[in-house]
Amino acid sequence: ELGRTLAAFPLAPRYAKMLTLGKQGGCLAYAVALVALLSVRDPLLHASAPADEDPQAADAAKTAGQAEGPRDEEAEMAERQRKRREAAARGHAHWAHPKSDLLAALRAVGAYEFVASQGGDTEEFCREKFLHYKSMQEIAAVRQQLAKIVVDLDPSVDSQLAQPGGQPLRPPTAQHETLLRQLACAGFIDQLAWRQREGAHVFYVTCVGGDRVQLHPTSFVTARPPDYCVYREIMHTSQPFMKGVTAIKPAWLVHLGKPLCTFSKPLELPTPRWDVDTDRLRCFSQTSYRTQSWTLPF
Repeated sequence: ELGRTLAAFPLAPRYAKMLTLGKQGGCLAYAVALVALLSVRDPLLHASAPADEDPQAADAAKTAGQAEGPRDEEAEMAERQRKRREAAARGHAHWAHPKSDLLAALRAVGAYEFVASQGGDTEEFCREKFLHYKSMQEIAAVRQQLAKIVVDLDPSVDSQLAQPGGQPLRPPTAQHETLLRQLACAGFIDQLAWRQREGAHVFYVTCVGGDRVQLHPTSFVTARPPDYCVYREIMHTSQPFMKGVTAIKPAWLVHLGKPLCTFSKPLELPTPRWDVDTDRLRCFSQTSYRTQSWTLPF
């Protein structure tokens, strides 16, 4: 049944799966917006990105780093970059999320839609908040297209989901955010990383290939690095960095990635017991994940 549903969406399987599970979890509107933002480039402009890659970024850099007087060109450039980093941090602080870069971007999408619904200047809003204006426009358009497809496939879905110019996204509840992190886990189940330590060196190991990677410095989860996470992509610069990171709980993998799990024989301890409510024998086993045979901590 799930396979037939996924095949109906003209999307990559991972995104179709997120939409399908989003409907089952009661957070379809957020799932549609999440898939829409994942379908375009990162809408958040970061100070680490070269300003000449984007005219809007260059304008923001000039605004944030006006020269205060004659100075050495190198020092002036460093000062401009410092001010740009500070300005970007202030702009992004409104929707920073300690557990997910994707949820942070979703908050930005909601804020953009609210400004648009109030007739505000969305381009100026993006400039002030260091958002990529064209990306935000594309997200809105893709979200509208996806919503229409969802409603066409399942008329039982609230038709308000596909109405242009409808109500902007309300901030998700804590329960919605947990569900959305689970959707990210399900969609990127093959792009999982586990935090490890060798002496003073802390790094992450990917579940496919066992590569060593790091959190990107611009990630919102760096303040509280998770033990397990999924990522949108890996950027190779001075070293491989994960981008679009979402913290997950390893217990989710048993349900969302069961085909990738290996279960040991029942353990002697804790002692197996009979569950009278379900009329089944309850026992514990050791769970390993993927080709790296990670032993999950439960």
